Amino acid sequence: MKIVWHVTARDMARVKVFFKEHANSPFGWKRISTNLRQRKPPITQTVFWDRMVGCLLTTQQRSGPDSAVSRFIQTRPGPLRYQVCVIQADFAGFCGTTLRAFGGFRRSNVIGQEIAANLGFLQEGGWTPTLANLEKVRRRGHSPETECQVAAFLAENLKGFGPKQSPQLATKFGPDPIQPR
Repeated sequence: MKIVWHVTARDMARVKVFFKEHANSPFGWKRISTNLRQRKPPITQTVFWDRMVGCLLTTQQRSGPDSAVSRFIQTRPGPLRYQVCVIQADFAGFCGTTLRAFGGFRRSNVIGQEIAANLGFLQEGGWTPTLANLEKVRRRGHSPETECQVAAFLAENLKGFGPKQSPQLATKFGPDPIQPR
């Protein structure tokens, strides 16, 4: 799927109003300082995995600071951390069961199936191109075109990724993968 964005003057005005309303939000400033910092930490399989799960969890449900998504992502050790997930025989079932047991999630089975499909892609040779693509946007001085290319790679290769998740994952490698609504 290829997505073409057409941003109108009305769209820009709405974003400016939203920004003005939330300009003093500590949550917003934390996100800005994390996402736009010059030196981003290295991207590892574990970091990527945690961010990927976080992106899938934020789809179609509230994910602000007091949400089930936020509580789940901040749980240590993470219930769906990579080291636990790779040893499961029925991985999709394990994910769905874990999410349902935690509570507060929509689409637990669907998210479990998407995470399982993504694990399959990564373990069947997807780690190398995924981490290489993400390294392109981690480096200082990348272009918007590079971000778009990496977002397209993610959307084409990871289940459950589209216009909301791919850009978020392509540009964010800080400690807080939660996307406010």
